[in-house]
Amino acid sequence: MAEHQIALAYRDRFARQDAAEAALEQHVQHTTNLLFGESEGERAWLVVAARPTRPIPRMVPALTRSEAQEVMFRGSKRAEDLLASALPMPRLLGPRLFPEFLDNNPRKGLRRWVDTNILVPARATRRRGVLVELHHDGTVVTAVDLSHHALPRSHPAVALPVSCPVLISAVFETIALVHEYRLTLRADTPIELRAALQTQSGHGHRLTPVVLDHGHPEVAEWGRQPRTVQPTHSDLAPFANDHAPVASATELAEGLLHQFGLDILPA
Repeated sequence: MAEHQIALAYRDRFARQDAAEAALEQHVQHTTNLLFGESEGERAWLVVAARPTRPIPRMVPALTRSEAQEVMFRGSKRAEDLLASALPMPRLLGPRLFPEFLDNNPRKGLRRWVDTNILVPARATRRRGVLVELHHDGTVVTAVDLSHHALPRSHPAVALPVSCPVLISAVFETIALVHEYRLTLRADTPIELRAALQTQSGHGHRLTPVVLDHGHPEVAEWGRQPRTVQPTHSDLAPFANDHAPVASATELAEGLLHQFGLDILPA
């Protein structure tokens, strides 16, 4: 290739990368605005967005509702395997979030299937808020409330609790769902991943990490309490083996936890 062709190839590559990052950020921000419009009181939400670098064209038929339900079901099963591979005792994290708080009852959205317990008044609940979106172009967006009952009611009040066990479960369940959705769509392209811990701007509170101490939630004694947490990124390569989703989920979860001075595995 001539020098100007090489330069053009690099510019195109960087332009595609910038466009992919902008698309992920748009999904995160749209979901964040939706969540804060529905939330009552201060909350810390984990929002994870996964997008193929080469989205599924619009002319490809979307999944049927039953197919979307099957993807959700298989994703929950795979999440158990991923957590078992990454953690010595994954059951200590509690039941899986998506099957526990959702009914696998996805409904039509804007070029996507949406399953949630926070947007339908008839399904209003005082339980932990959860949102799952399967976009027809292969994008997956999930959101989980990390502050809901993060500590017992009898515990002294803290600024804004963030349940680390719930964060870990949410990340691994999301990556498992992304992997199953990609297999169903036969998407042979890398998946870009972004995880963000979102709070209402200007809240001014410190984020307080909550961990399990002998099975009981407690504030992490030596954990840092930042006011903001930077988003973390990872990816899933096409035709990845079974270890790739574990590595991607671990990278995302650790990227967030490390900012609290914590790790997935206790020291």
